[in-house]
Amino acid sequence: MIKKNVQKGFTLVEVIVVAVIVAILAGVSVPLYLGYINNSRVNQATNAAGSAASFVNACHNGGGTITIDEAGAFAASVEVDSLLVCATGNGNDPSLQLPENITLTVSGTGNSFTAENSEGGGESAPFSFTPATTPPPAP
Repeated sequence: MIKKNVQKGFTLVEVIVVAVIVAILAGVSVPLYLGYINNSRVNQATNAAGSAASFVNACHNGGGTITIDEAGAFAASVEVDSLLVCATGNGNDPSLQLPENITLTVSGTGNSFTAENSEGGGESAPFSFTPATTPPPAP
């Protein structure tokens, strides 16, 4: 009876080929993944700036005054870390909570917003608006 020499396992060439394929896939997919993460952070900052701009515009149109963290005036070159409050004077002051890791910078005359996501080095995404000069007509 002849004994067959049965191989078990992989040859060195097969292991090297698999390692090269895995390295190529990692080399292509890691930069793509990091790009997706970066785009997500920019989109979050842009959405926060847009929300803040809409909130400030609505407050302005309603005759309210914006304050930051319930203290301090809303003026040019101000950084906001968490909360915008619209002081209406009637005891019912709406507020806007900014997402975590978002810093909002107001520049100019309060009509230019730049939001930055502080995760992973931060990426700025500007959003600008011009407040209405007169309140809208009453319904």
